[in-house]
Amino acid sequence: MNTITASTIFLLLLAGYAGFSIFWYFFKLRPRLRACPAEPALPAGTPSDCLCGDSAPAASPPPTLPFQAVNPILDQALNEWQTTFDAVMDPVLVLDTSLRIVRGNSAAFALLSVNGAAIEGKTCHQLFSGTDMPCEVCPVQTVTQHHKPHHQEVTHRYLGRTFTVSCAPICKEAQVIGYVHWMKDISHQCNLEKRLVQASKLEAIATLAGGIAHDFNNILGAILGNADLLLYRMPAPDSQERLPSGPPITFDEITEHLQAIKRAGNRAKDLVAQILAFSRQTANQRKNLLVGPVVKEVCRLLRASLPATIELKVSVAEDVGMIYADPSQIQQMLMILCTNASQAMDNKTGVIEVSLRDIETGKAEQLRYNDLAPGNYVALTVKDTGK
Repeated sequence: MNTITASTIFLLLLAGYAGFSIFWYFFKLRPRLRACPAEPALPAGTPSDCLCGDSAPAASPPPTLPFQAVNPILDQALNEWQTTFDAVMDPVLVLDTSLRIVRGNSAAFALLSVNGAAIEGKTCHQLFSGTDMPCEVCPVQTVTQHHKPHHQEVTHRYLGRTFTVSCAPICKEAQVIGYVHWMKDISHQCNLEKRLVQASKLEAIATLAGGIAHDFNNILGAILGNADLLLYRMPAPDSQERLPSGPPITFDEITEHLQAIKRAGNRAKDLVAQILAFSRQTANQRKNLLVGPVVKEVCRLLRASLPATIELKVSVAEDVGMIYADPSQIQQMLMILCTNASQAMDNKTGVIEVSLRDIETGKAEQLRYNDLAPGNYVALTVKDTGK
């Protein structure tokens, strides 16, 4: 019985000692070890004055150590973040609320740095537009107002490039404290799109060549016909005898023939100007436009260009309102749609219907087009009987 009691007491003492040691390590010794900063290795024989604990003497302060020596885990995380940040191939900037660059990745440095100078501390509009005022198309105002990311296309003439820009807010306690500015250079893509649009214009003009030639034949017929009538009715230059063609020509008749010639000449001039305006390579020129006459003019040229076996029906409402658009783009779009419709018909036989009318969008249109705001619109419809 005494042996059992002594063994039990010994085990209890041993367990108590172990528990006390664990308590002392986790709640006393370990916090002190963590609170004590690491020191660099000292040469052999150099006394150490740093003592970790509550009884440490008030010796001289330890030397200032690099940040990575204080917390190597955090330093590794920062290095990994910077490596990832620089690995992004598109320029990325971190801006403060005054649009000054706080940090930029390697792609941003390569794009914006002048002679290797740092870009941090400079405003983004200084580097992108060369001005001291924010750009007119800067997305920051929209981001600040709505507190959500904004995406748009921006052309910076100062750099000679076009970017797709995404700007997102950096918020803290519902307050915007900065912005993340991401850019993708799409200059090459925009140039290819311009070339494609120009090629489409030339292709459309080639499609309308028959209609244009038919129009010029009518114009030339009017000019030559009126000129022949004048010559036929005019007296011979070497005598006062009149030609046996009826009563002598009067001044009013001469004026009428000349006016007809002038009208035909103006019509030819307008047709040439229309062709040149459509074919030249210029930027979009939107304006308030009555789209009805534009559609009628294109359909008139198309009717002469399409095969006789294809019927072109045009329905343009009289009360169609004005739109804000580029007339050359309307012409090109309608010509391409009608050309595709004619090519889709078997044996070049069928009907193409072109209609233009005012509509007011309802729930059906809004379900079909998510971004379509309610209101009045002009609907241009092209239908065909092809496959």
